[in-house]
Amino acid sequence: MDNKDRQDTLIELLEERGRLSNADLMDALKVSSATLRRDLAELETDGKLMRFHGGAAHPTALRGEPSFEEKSRAAIVEKRAIAAAAADLVLPNNTVFLDAGTTCLEVGRILMGRKDLTLIGNSIAFAHLAREASARIICVGGEVRGVSGALVGALALSWLGHLRADIAFVGASGLTMEGPSTTELFEAETKQALIRQATVRVLVSDATKWGRASAVRFAGWHDFSNWITAGDLPREASGHVQTAGTRVTVATLPMDKKRNTK
Repeated sequence: MDNKDRQDTLIELLEERGRLSNADLMDALKVSSATLRRDLAELETDGKLMRFHGGAAHPTALRGEPSFEEKSRAAIVEKRAIAAAAADLVLPNNTVFLDAGTTCLEVGRILMGRKDLTLIGNSIAFAHLAREASARIICVGGEVRGVSGALVGALALSWLGHLRADIAFVGASGLTMEGPSTTELFEAETKQALIRQATVRVLVSDATKWGRASAVRFAGWHDFSNWITAGDLPREASGHVQTAGTRVTVATLPMDKKRNTK
């Protein structure tokens, strides 16, 4: 493989995964650390990647995080289909953790109508919906992340340390073979706390996020009992996740949405 082919392959890897460590790049390209350093330096000079300590990232992986409103409008049909399938997993009298993501909020919209449930959430949007809920609602306190409306930080982690749930629904910004990821360290810590404190852990995230790595991986596939998704999921993705012991459910989309995606 000559220099151009190798560098083209390097960029393709970063486009697919978002960011990779130097060790992963050397293994994928079968090159020495010296060769990799030269390639990374040239590509960074050309503006094709950005280096950080121990690795490199594609520029698109470091763009500003979309706002909560932008995320809410994206793949809304898929999110509602996922939410309907997720709600079916909740048993009578369950206590439920709901992560601050937009897909989890759609799950919350459904579950709030059930008087037998206790719902625990950590977002401003969840608290806003809770005013008209039939379910018992607990809102976790914490520092507000303006871009997502999530309540995070030491106070949120302290609250969650005293709470338990029968089932937790957790969202993600990116999905790869290694597991789900999110954009920010504080949100990753909160997701990890939800996973630790719940008996059943369910990832809710649509298939468009597959192959896109966000900044912080917060769990492996073995940390989840279920993954509920929607859309065109690659066969190898489903097989890999199920091998890790996670059950994969692809939610059924409305017929008009199926026709539009063909």
